[in-house]
Amino acid sequence: MSYSWAQDPQFSQFFSNQLYLAPSFAGASDRSRVSSAVRSQWLGISGPGGVFTTYYTAYDHYFSNFNSGLGVIFLGDVAGSASYGLTELSLIYSYNFRIFDVWYVRPGVSFIYGEYGLDYQELIFTGEVFSQSIENPVTEPNDKYIDANASMLIYSDRIWFGGTAGHLLAPQLESLGFDNNRSLGITLFAGGEIIKYSRLLKPIDETLNLAGQLRLYNTQKQFDVGLYWYKAPLLLGLWYRGIPVVNSKRGDALIPLIGYKNEWLYVGYSYDFTVSDLITNTYGSHEISINFKFNPPPKKQKLGAVPCPHF
Repeated sequence: MSYSWAQDPQFSQFFSNQLYLAPSFAGASDRSRVSSAVRSQWLGISGPGGVFTTYYTAYDHYFSNFNSGLGVIFLGDVAGSASYGLTELSLIYSYNFRIFDVWYVRPGVSFIYGEYGLDYQELIFTGEVFSQSIENPVTEPNDKYIDANASMLIYSDRIWFGGTAGHLLAPQLESLGFDNNRSLGITLFAGGEIIKYSRLLKPIDETLNLAGQLRLYNTQKQFDVGLYWYKAPLLLGLWYRGIPVVNSKRGDALIPLIGYKNEWLYVGYSYDFTVSDLITNTYGSHEISINFKFNPPPKKQKLGAVPCPHF
């Protein structure tokens, strides 16, 4: 029996897709929010769609009377020409409370229903090549599973950090002919505002944010670190992915970002420049993120709003 520990879908703009990063971010905006992202990865290997294509849409809202945030995520991920991938629907809850004068804590949890699938009509089997039969020798699989994530976010008006424990129920998927073990994964994240300029009673004019994340899955490790600079309405960023100190390699990717942001809307585009040994094969990855806020903002800062990063 063979085993597979495949990576989860991921985003280079992880702080633009906050509910996917951690359930604690549900309701962390100052108003209702819709977020969406599309990522096409490794375009040089499998044509325009890339080897991995990921779709993400989320909605969240903060209920100030209950100090609680609610959210929902729809996630789709497709790999290769046979459309091997997953579809997930997540329901998210977070609770916000103060521990000191300027420090807050937000525990969060998400409950996930998901399906794995594979389009066998796109595969060619040995029996089809060496015989006249075109009948598929196996039935088309479709694994269903239930999973859960839990997270903790601690923040002030300039600093935030926390972590997420993923795949708490460790679902086992076996109908594809191998064990796809979705074992426990840990994501640690942190960031802070280095620069912040604003005028009295006016939206923020300029910020510089430093942020990073460390993902740990079995023996695999991934580290992302970078800067966002925002000068209304332009946002620029640069990221690095890799752990050269640990594995003595030059890393995985350099990721520039350009975006537009106003009081209601954020649109960002990033491109992964591959710097690993795959540099001549993958042609990098494209990613677009959109965040839209609606409903009038509160007259003063509410307890639930995480003040940074400003997306």
